Amino acid sequence: MELLPALRLFWRHRLLLGLGVLAAVGAFVALGGTTSVSQASGLAWTSVSLDTPQSQLAEVSPAGAATMPWRASLLTALLATDESTQEIARRAGIPQDELLVMDGGLSTPLVTTALAKAAGLAASDSVAPYSLSVSDDNDALPVILIEASAPDEAGAARLAQAAVAVLQSQAPSGGAFRSPVATNGGVLRIQPFDVDQVAAVRTQVVTAAALPTKAIGGSLAVLLVWCAVGLIASRRMRGTRGRGRPLPA
Repeated sequence: MELLPALRLFWRHRLLLGLGVLAAVGAFVALGGTTSVSQASGLAWTSVSLDTPQSQLAEVSPAGAATMPWRASLLTALLATDESTQEIARRAGIPQDELLVMDGGLSTPLVTTALAKAAGLAASDSVAPYSLSVSDDNDALPVILIEASAPDEAGAARLAQAAVAVLQSQAPSGGAFRSPVATNGGVLRIQPFDVDQVAAVRTQVVTAAALPTKAIGGSLAVLLVWCAVGLIASRRMRGTRGRGRPLPA
């Protein structure tokens, strides 16, 4: 029943509404709503691998080879810390508050329930102009996958290369250290390892269609203003005609 008064109002002012629709269509065309709108962004990806100083490619079961997979997982997690994010942003030449670093493996839940999938998608949905996703998908291989996105192709390449540089800077060179825990008098040594870039940085331009928001917003504004002004003018005209009629005897 509440819809009937609105329908009567629209029917009573159908001419005004029709002219407003024509004006809105004209504004939509004038603001470029009929031309296709697209947004381009850059995507870059590469990968790094952890290896022992005596490479596993040249030695059979070198010392520390079994620790490489979990060290890769640890480096992947550490890359999303505030300190690493700040260093990546500095090397890439971008503001830190415009960069989002996330662990890509966390966006895939172990149990793919509806709630877990929705939470993973929400966590991986980037709203920053620059985003960096790192993951180590294979628990048996010490390989870290790097994927960067930026407003342009060159920015994505710089971001991916900055992530590689930060990972390489976190590789220890070895050396002895003292531990507060009793070690039977032995000298503990840091297990060294190397972080090698095993793939060149590859880039791609990604083009996505976008709605002509400016044209849509402008046409709706024209329609609302037209209808509002027309209704006000119509009511004033009816009031003026009503006051000009002679009173009945």
